[in-house]
Amino acid sequence: AGEVVSLEDYLNNVSLISDADMNKKKASVKMMTIHTAKGLEFPYVFVCCLNEGLFPSRQIKKLTEMEEERRLAYVAFTRAEKGLFLSNAEGFNPHISSTLIPSRFIFNLDYKKNTELLGEVKDEYDEVALNYIQKNEAALAQGVSYQRDNLYKIGDIVIHKTFGKGTVQEISDSILKIKFSESVIRSISATTKALALYKDEINSKERLQNLFTTNVPKASKFSINDRVSHPKFGIGTVTSIHNGIIDISFDDGIKKSLTEIIAPLQKI
Repeated sequence: AGEVVSLEDYLNNVSLISDADMNKKKASVKMMTIHTAKGLEFPYVFVCCLNEGLFPSRQIKKLTEMEEERRLAYVAFTRAEKGLFLSNAEGFNPHISSTLIPSRFIFNLDYKKNTELLGEVKDEYDEVALNYIQKNEAALAQGVSYQRDNLYKIGDIVIHKTFGKGTVQEISDSILKIKFSESVIRSISATTKALALYKDEINSKERLQNLFTTNVPKASKFSINDRVSHPKFGIGTVTSIHNGIIDISFDDGIKKSLTEIIAPLQKI
């Protein structure tokens, strides 16, 4: 009260108080970057947003850069003394114009054997993720940018498990507009396991058998003419169903082909 102190004394005092506060033992959550956590250990560690395009970053363009990201993941995972919690986000990623996919670093752990799952993970969802990761690793090996649609180009002849042979007409982010033999143009995700580059008539049947060795799709929980709702596209009507792909005509005039196991659809 009224005591005169110099600026130096004041700063030294504030510094001491801050250090003392930091050293107090109390229940708290510490948030930090992985780089900041290097050399430190904590009883429990939560690593969030383990998604392709987030961690690892969508800016990765080379395999060497991906290996550096993988080493950083190792640093994060090994900070835990008692328990490690890993989580991936769900929803839509505007940067890649598609649903979020679990990080390859989760698969590197062989998570179904080595972790305790808090919730159900469908095998079909893993297939979509692993298909993308495999294609992306191949693209990185060629020094191609970290994008989902870089394995296809306009004019490519492709073959689809359900719709047959078609030609790529347009590419927008990771969505391909393909004109199929029946002259119908469909928007198809570049990462779907049901799509591949077409080679020739002779080996097309063999390629279909080898590339699409997935389980027979389960019966859809939707039927034609069902009314459904989607958090982004709104309310619409199911117009057709093809091996897990649902065509929907939404009330605002938009028509979409959505993968049932991924799309957040609700029957009304």
